[in-house]
Amino acid sequence: RLSTTQIISAMVEALRSCHGASGAALLRQFIPQILTGPDPAAVLPVFTGHRGREALPLQPDEVLQLLEGHPPLVLAFLEDLVDKKEAEPRHCAQLGSAYVAKVEEELALPGAKGMTPTRTKLLRFIEDAEGLNSELL
Repeated sequence: RLSTTQIISAMVEALRSCHGASGAALLRQFIPQILTGPDPAAVLPVFTGHRGREALPLQPDEVLQLLEGHPPLVLAFLEDLVDKKEAEPRHCAQLGSAYVAKVEEELALPGAKGMTPTRTKLLRFIEDAEGLNSELL
């Protein structure tokens, strides 16, 4: 008998190979179900990493809508978009804002230090991002 983790893993692997309109429909149907399960982060491989020649059947904004309510997943997806140089300016701004929010959370913790890992990421992101208006952050 398969465990829940094994079933989710098999579903994610199958969803990674989805393409075209039928693949998009499958993603829209099953990703929300996986996100409500015990390990929402299991969906990340569907949207991040190397997909070979097959393009993701959903636009980045639709993926972000599916991941809404899961800030760590949104952050990871946006980082992947930026790393692959597939991010639009609005995605870069959204990633920068997510970093700022996370830095604020980290600095509010007891014993927090000035230079957190996320703050380092934020500074590196601001330095490397093209066309990002850092004043808006």
